[in-house]
Amino acid sequence: MPGGEAFPPEACCCNYTEISFSQRDPLVLDSFRIAWFLDGPRLTFCWDATGYLSPRPPPRNTLHAILSDALRKFTSIRSLKVVPATFHEGLFLDTLKTLQLNSQQGMSSLRELVLNSSCTSDEEKVSLLTGVTGLSKLALHGPGRVVLEHLPGWLSRNADTLLELHLLVSVSVNPCRPVSPNLLPSFTREIAAL
Repeated sequence: MPGGEAFPPEACCCNYTEISFSQRDPLVLDSFRIAWFLDGPRLTFCWDATGYLSPRPPPRNTLHAILSDALRKFTSIRSLKVVPATFHEGLFLDTLKTLQLNSQQGMSSLRELVLNSSCTSDEEKVSLLTGVTGLSKLALHGPGRVVLEHLPGWLSRNADTLLELHLLVSVSVNPCRPVSPNLLPSFTREIAAL
């Protein structure tokens, strides 16, 4: 499905186990691939947004509207993975708003969340994320200062359901944006208190 098309209406009525947005070719930044997998009576699916997504801003890039619309229509998402290699900075803002709204209204079946800086790079995104509750697994790739400062509170709101926390840090990803050494001791004390 090319990057500007909407989900076909008949596709929203089926039960899926996985929807995957991925573009492996860094030379073709304005398209993505969706892999649909039917799974009989199961009402859950996994959604991945990875690879090389277009760094172009809206309105030329309509992927943000498509992703947000997908979250509104596919209410039985159990696992969401958003770790693209390239992206526009505001691409997932509407997606995060929808995630928070679904969680607040008790309409979310989301249990596993895997994110990178595309969703955790600033206060606005992190404040939306911390409203998502009911998680059993949370994985953060290259977490920065903003998300780490809010993480203890977010984890405490998920304390009844959270079973796994993964913080994946790679020096080669962004060596110019280190986590402050002063943040780590207080962060680990707060995590241990949970």
